[in-house]
Amino acid sequence: MYSSNWYQAKTQYIDNFVLTARSNEPEPVAVDKTALQKAIDANTCKVETDYTAETWADFAKALADANAVLADENATQTQVDAAAKALTDAAAALKVKPTEEPKPTVETKVVTDDLSDNNIPDSLKNVGYDTPEKITEKLKLESSKKLSSDNIVVYEVRLQVSTDGINWVDATAEDFPKNGLEISFTLPNGITAETAAQYDFVVSHMKDSGEVELLTPALKDGKLVVTVSSLSPFGISWKLKEQPKPSEEPKPTQAPTATPAPTAAPAASDASSNSGNSSGTTSAPASTAAPKATAAPTAPAAVIPQTADSFPLVLLAILALCSAAALTGLVICRKKEH
Repeated sequence: MYSSNWYQAKTQYIDNFVLTARSNEPEPVAVDKTALQKAIDANTCKVETDYTAETWADFAKALADANAVLADENATQTQVDAAAKALTDAAAALKVKPTEEPKPTVETKVVTDDLSDNNIPDSLKNVGYDTPEKITEKLKLESSKKLSSDNIVVYEVRLQVSTDGINWVDATAEDFPKNGLEISFTLPNGITAETAAQYDFVVSHMKDSGEVELLTPALKDGKLVVTVSSLSPFGISWKLKEQPKPSEEPKPTQAPTATPAPTAAPAASDASSNSGNSSGTTSAPASTAAPKATAAPTAPAAVIPQTADSFPLVLLAILALCSAAALTGLVICRKKEH
């Protein structure tokens, strides 16, 4: 068996060996990140919109790498120094965007002229519409699909631009408003703002290809207004609206002529009685004159003669009987004579 002194000597030997080995190791070197921190602080506030896209992409990558190295506890001094240099170089390579000069204010105006041989666009000449007559006939034909009328006036409309308000040139396609251009036309001769509502209007627009579009104009401030996406010849057609016929007032019904009432006939003549006759005979009453019939639109009404209310009926009956007896006796006497 080994003695305790041997174990102590062995342990001491090992401890001395470890201490010797540790003493021979190089001491760790402290990493200095001061320069990297300064580079990051100096470039963090830069704004992307101030620089060109190409140089900003390199700078943004260098800044991200620098922040990653700064946060790495195991980064070596070499890595720290390289990150700081890359960020500084990328910042120095940044290019500021050139300052854009303000665009000059462009004024526009619409020029409207009567169509003539001198202002027909070349684009229309190339597709066969090389005279005002051909263009007018085409516009009239197309507008008749919506409004049947021979009334038409044709204009050549151009858009012009100017940057100084003095010198004007014809606009290009780039100068044309993206949302369309509102143009206005004066009313045809003989039509005023007050009477325009009595007419129907159609605006026909011939495009550069020769195709015709039909537009319904609005009436604004006494002018016909349409919005278009291009210019060239325009035709204005119009027609008087059909006016409603005035209603005929019913004729008054003629009142029928009133039929006059028949005139009452005069009372029968008063019979005179010979009450003082010694023979005791009483003369017969005089005959009553027939009343004249009153002319009327309808059949004449019969008029009944009136008798005197005061004439005694009994006496009248007696006289009738006496007359009948006298007539009978006269007849018998005549028969006996024969």
